[in-house]
Amino acid sequence: MVNQVELNLLHHPLISDGVLANQSGGACSGAAATLDYCRQHDILLQAWSPLAGGRLRKSTEPDPALRGVTQCVEQLARE
Repeated sequence: MVNQVELNLLHHPLISDGVLANQSGGACSGAAATLDYCRQHDILLQAWSPLAGGRLRKSTEPDPALRGVTQCVEQLARE
């Protein structure tokens, strides 16, 4: 069983409605409630790409669409 799943602030279907696990295209069909299932069965998940491939790191000129998210990540890191 795969325990490393893509999960970050930009890719969150595992929490919202499904999971993307070593697939190209879209979320795996029938993967809704995967997180709940893992919690109920003591299955630990490891976040793959938690900083979205570096897109959430501090930058002097971040993508305007990501500015709020990167500022939040920066604030959490400082705390």
